[in-house]
Amino acid sequence: MSIAAGASLATWDDLCTDAARVRWRVGGMADQSAYEAIAAALFLDIEEGRLRPGDRLPSEAALRQQHGVTPTTIRRALQELEIAGLTRGEVGRGVFVRSYDRAAVEAAAACSVVEAAAQPVEVSVIQPAPNLVELLPGTTSLVRRRSSTHPGLATYYPRHLVERIPALGEPAALSEPDEDLLANAGIVVTGREAEVVGRMPTRWEAGLLGLVPGTPVLEVVVALADSDGAVQVVREALYAGDRYRLRFRMR
Repeated sequence: MSIAAGASLATWDDLCTDAARVRWRVGGMADQSAYEAIAAALFLDIEEGRLRPGDRLPSEAALRQQHGVTPTTIRRALQELEIAGLTRGEVGRGVFVRSYDRAAVEAAAACSVVEAAAQPVEVSVIQPAPNLVELLPGTTSLVRRRSSTHPGLATYYPRHLVERIPALGEPAALSEPDEDLLANAGIVVTGREAEVVGRMPTRWEAGLLGLVPGTPVLEVVVALADSDGAVQVVREALYAGDRYRLRFRMR
């Protein structure tokens, strides 16, 4: 199926997928349910450009009259489109085709953090998640710092490191980047390794980032290691998949 003239590939590649065709059995299979048929028809309207990003879909009443089905069937079809990330609902206004105008974020930005002096910092002691245990073997508890200016960015330090550098555990903005604090303590970061995962958010993450249903997140995990290869610091950054794209500079 061709993309409508003038459509942006960066916008429409998320919409025109084989997965959506399979999900709603696009093509009119014999066992296609009513809500699948309606979702498939609206999907094709989006894919073929009859409905463009920002356009409002027909009202529930108009769709009921067009297809001769119950309100529940129409709502199920619209819910399917929203879950797939094709549409978004606005209370009192209707359902609209989603647009994906993503700002570029340098992946390297997740490697360093500068805390604003006037902004509060959340500091807590947590049990490490499995992915953190893998990076920091033998660690049973971590100190997590999260700045209010970057709620999707968290930095994790082993307890023994915080005992050595107490400022890392204080709920005040750091006077200098944590890598400088480590260097002053004789720990020089020489290695950085990043992993990027695309996934659906938890309910807490969706609320934190203000995500609408059907929006994935990009999770960037950066491990900072010393000259012996031992990981000393781990950072996690979450970005809304509909608002950001990661940019990597290759050397």
